[in-house]
Amino acid sequence: MVKTYITQWLYTFPWSQVVSGFWQKFPNPYTGHVLSEDTYYRTITEDNKIISKRLLSKTNKLPRWGERIFSRGSSSTIGFIIEESVCDIKQKIFTTTTININLKSLMTVQETCTYRPDKTDESRTKHLLYNVIKKIMN
Repeated sequence: MVKTYITQWLYTFPWSQVVSGFWQKFPNPYTGHVLSEDTYYRTITEDNKIISKRLLSKTNKLPRWGERIFSRGSSSTIGFIIEESVCDIKQKIFTTTTININLKSLMTVQETCTYRPDKTDESRTKHLLYNVIKKIMN
């Protein structure tokens, strides 16, 4: 089974501020579910794109059906996620893709976010979120 979700937001902040905030979002007191964030690759390409790869570990409260599969507090309930991002400074397009690297026997979740200035007002930023959820329990 595959489910897809597409959502958009319009932030009342310029693109540069939204992108700067993205790099600074972890750790903070409102994201207690994020256990760690480690950058393992970052480079600037010849055409001025910043490419970054991070490993995130997260946990959340399990839904009831999940409690039957995992014991509470089990290390199996920690999700490890790879986040790859490309920041195109010239075009002002920032794209991130995240995908889980464990718990894939339950499901695979891939999320792609794109941030770009609003075409009608550059003091605002458009955020497009595209989620694909695959293989919910074999």
